[in-house]
Amino acid sequence: MSYIKRKQQGLSSLGIIGILVVAVFTTTLVLKMLPVYIEHFSVVSSLESLQEEGSLLDIKTSLMRKFSINDIDNVSREHIDIKREGKKKTVTISYEVRKNVVSNIDIVLRFSDSVVLSK
Repeated sequence: MSYIKRKQQGLSSLGIIGILVVAVFTTTLVLKMLPVYIEHFSVVSSLESLQEEGSLLDIKTSLMRKFSINDIDNVSREHIDIKREGKKKTVTISYEVRKNVVSNIDIVLRFSDSVVLSK
């Protein structure tokens, strides 16, 4: 009985290059998106802190002050929407961030968060 010998083969140079390209592209995407998500978490915490505060005369001014302290650049006064329904106010922040990845390839991240104020 003869056994067929199998030769072990590793990854070819073309396969290694393919893996490196995918790894570099993924790393680039993560490095571009991570600061935007960190900024978004600051926006959400500023929005949620409105519930803990007492009466706010000007919600937009208070939020913009918090955004200035936290160095949030992607949200402006136009992105803040306040709707009144009886004694409740709903504050919504909707914005999008466009980041260039490579050459003419962009990523667009859209965020929309709201909080209901009952005071």
